[in-house]
Amino acid sequence: TMQYIGCDVSTYCIGQASSMGAILLAAGTAGKRNALPNSRIMIHQPLAGMEGTATDL
Repeated sequence: TMQYIGCDVSTYCIGQASSMGAILLAAGTAGKRNALPNSRIMIHQPLAGMEGTATDL
């Protein structure tokens, strides 16, 4: 997975990153996560295993 790669991982959102795409975008190296100005990033409300709203996460 991306967590076990020794080098930095750059992630880009060009159009829309939703659901698992948003999680993969967030898993990139800090400072190397990019999104174009008109792109959309959406994270769903968690179904189970976590408490609170998506904004609390």
